[in-house]
Amino acid sequence: METAKADYNPKAEALSAEIASAQEKADQGLKAASTRELVTRLNTEASQYEEKSELLTTMLKKLEALKASLLENLPIKGMEISDGQLLVNGLPFDRVNDAEKHRIAVEIMRLNHRDLGLMVLDRAEIFDSKSWESFKTACKKAGLPIFAARVTDSDLTVRTEGSKEEAKEVSA
Repeated sequence: METAKADYNPKAEALSAEIASAQEKADQGLKAASTRELVTRLNTEASQYEEKSELLTTMLKKLEALKASLLENLPIKGMEISDGQLLVNGLPFDRVNDAEKHRIAVEIMRLNHRDLGLMVLDRAEIFDSKSWESFKTACKKAGLPIFAARVTDSDLTVRTEGSKEEAKEVSA
């Protein structure tokens, strides 16, 4: 019996080792298959996101081109586009003084005046006397009524200018 056991034990141990090895290989195969499925799915998703990204990039480029085209065709004196940047008399728009920005706003409103009945302007005190007169002239030329608020050192006054009626001034 000892002989049979001695013959059986090494064979059993060898078979157990082979079974364990086969089980490990099977587990690794399942993990590899699962990993391949995951990689395939992620590659598909990445391709879909890449297509969306390309579409959105194309749309953004078209919008930028449309914006540039529209701005290039604006008939506003001193306004131009250079390297995708809006310039006013050679200065970037955000560096232009407020009075000039208001003048440009009036010009833009004049171009689209059919949809706009009037303009409400706050902080009109940013205009010096000459700029204020130019601004009012531009509004009158555009046929654009304005309500403007200006800080002054005098008492509150309400003025009507440029109407068909005689100009009125009311002090409070």
